[in-house]
Amino acid sequence: MSGGRVAVRLPCRAGGSAVLPYLIFVPWVARHGFVRPVFFRLPFASGSAALFAAAVFLLWQQVAARRLGMARRWLPPLLVTSVGLCCALLLFLAMRERAVAQADE
Repeated sequence: MSGGRVAVRLPCRAGGSAVLPYLIFVPWVARHGFVRPVFFRLPFASGSAALFAAAVFLLWQQVAARRLGMARRWLPPLLVTSVGLCCALLLFLAMRERAVAQADE
């Protein structure tokens, strides 16, 4: 297995994309407490930037997936909404690398 494949797959397999955000989240909750209005207002303080990043990724992902004829192209959008953009990007890059390798054969 090439070094690039390991670098892309390791964080998702190890749960890094789902665990690493909690390294920031847990201390924040310990300091501020779980005050719902603050909790939901702060992440979306620059919500337009997060929404724009997710929209650009989803558009690029769908175009590239259709062009390569990738299977399961619904999986990265599901991860964007459930886990986060970081994990979805890593998974998509691994899926794309596999599709490109199969197309070259």
